[in-house]
Amino acid sequence: MDAVFTAGMTALFAGGPRPRTKGNNKYAQTKMNIRKKKGQASSSGSTSNDDDDEDDAEGLDNGEQCVASASGNEQLPQETEATTISHCLVDTLLTVPTMCTRRNTADGEESDSEGEPSEDDLENFQDDGCCQNFFWCRPRIVRKAMRKVAKIAKYDSESKELFRMGFPFLLISIIYGAADIGEVSIVGLKLGTTELSVFVVVETLLGITDSLLGGPIESLVTVCSQAIGAKKYSRAGSYIQIATILYVLMSIPHIVLWWFMIAPGVKWFGFDEEVGQLAERYTRIALFSDLIGECSNALHMTYYLHGYVITSSVIETVEVFVWLAALLAWVYLADTDLIHIAYMEMGFAVASLIFNIVFLNMSGWFDEYLPGLFGSFALADTAAVKIVVRTAIPMTVGHVLTYGEWEILILLAGLLGPAEVTAWGLLGTIWETLEMITNSIGDAAEIRCAQWLGAGKPAAARLSAYKSLLFCMIVGIVASAGILASYKHLPTWLTSDVVLQQLIQDSIPLVALGNITLTFGSLAWTMVGSQGRYRLSTVNVFVGSWLVTLPLAVVFAVVFNFGLEAQVAAVVLGYMVSGTLNSAALFRSDWKKISKDVMAESSS
Repeated sequence: MDAVFTAGMTALFAGGPRPRTKGNNKYAQTKMNIRKKKGQASSSGSTSNDDDDEDDAEGLDNGEQCVASASGNEQLPQETEATTISHCLVDTLLTVPTMCTRRNTADGEESDSEGEPSEDDLENFQDDGCCQNFFWCRPRIVRKAMRKVAKIAKYDSESKELFRMGFPFLLISIIYGAADIGEVSIVGLKLGTTELSVFVVVETLLGITDSLLGGPIESLVTVCSQAIGAKKYSRAGSYIQIATILYVLMSIPHIVLWWFMIAPGVKWFGFDEEVGQLAERYTRIALFSDLIGECSNALHMTYYLHGYVITSSVIETVEVFVWLAALLAWVYLADTDLIHIAYMEMGFAVASLIFNIVFLNMSGWFDEYLPGLFGSFALADTAAVKIVVRTAIPMTVGHVLTYGEWEILILLAGLLGPAEVTAWGLLGTIWETLEMITNSIGDAAEIRCAQWLGAGKPAAARLSAYKSLLFCMIVGIVASAGILASYKHLPTWLTSDVVLQQLIQDSIPLVALGNITLTFGSLAWTMVGSQGRYRLSTVNVFVGSWLVTLPLAVVFAVVFNFGLEAQVAAVVLGYMVSGTLNSAALFRSDWKKISKDVMAESSS
């Protein structure tokens, strides 16, 4: 078998000529078919079979090509097994650009004649060696790819709109991320390691079940954007009311569970009784703070969904700075503890909810939404409820697989010791900040793409999605570079404990690398979801999380007893797999059909 493999690779890459056998040379077959087609057209004057001839000229798929080479009417010369394998591999590669061109044309993209070999190309083609048959070796293919990249990167009206919506989201996500890290720093440096452990571990444990609750609220970005694109503003208001009620109802088991189980859960990780009691007191306040804050967030979505992105960003920025100023003043000027901070969080959540209710009713900007938002009992609209639930269920599963994965991995970190649990929670804070940056661009892109689909413009939706991917990748690389540049100093901003600092510092480079894969994969997941296909994207996330990340993490922690770096590496590998699958789903989308389905659903 080694000899076969070596011979096959030599035939592939040595540059020697391939045997000129019938069925081996795609260009020779295409050239022959075109000439036959011309002869038939000139003799009969009919073009009824043009489509079939063109399909034949485009080449067979990899399986059919191999069969045709081995079982044609004419007997092939004797070849080695390795040579036959190498020819099949080359023919497989040759079908890739053909398949992509056929798919893009079916999706409504303008046909590009350069995607297929022209008659001049066939006449001038010289089979000097198998390397010329690789599509990436042809300058024409490279030039075509570069033109498409230049079209996506062009700063046109769509780019301006994406920047107009995305930049405020990006700015506010950076501010929110800095505020989260600042809050952790204040707790860790001012209150001490015990309070820091309680703060981080409680937030991580609550996140395990909280990931089950985010689907209804997160679904608003998709369903409301599609309704707004179809000019159904009252329906969008109904969606917001439905999602908020569903979230409150789903939060009841979450609150009951952690009201009684948080202390045993904390002590399971090896923390003492004192830490367990402090965690219980803090959790019973934080549960209601999170509930009120999420309801306020649902109402706040109306601002940027309707296009008031600057207003939304200004309000959120003011809230963040007021909160940090009050927290700093309270911690440094008064004798405070973690319980006082929990009460402060609840007070700010209540104030934010009241402000959003008053502003939506008094500003006059959202009068078209108010009949559905406050003027009716939206749960009576069964069609709207079905749309929200159908969108929220796969998103909930996706949240469990994507964001709940990090919280589940804390159970494996618990096998390494209490210090590793706290360090894992701090790494989660850093990663969550990076995710917020990605999600901010994803929210803007999802709104834009869903509105184009709802308006019946699939080509604009596709271009917007591709531009968003490019923009998001640039931001992700810059964010990872920033984390790498500060990886020696960042742990000292979070805690004064030397052991925790070292654990975090060793894992940050892998977190920065994983953020790049997370960025592309997460936005591809968001774009597929904006098409209303969250079920498909959720399956892809399941493959990456449960078939790659978690099995690897279990092996690393239980079998080999590796440290936190191995856990982070498992997460990175899982993101690579799920991101690849979602990217393939996005690039192969039938945008015309999806747009028709979205329009029909929004008008129902």
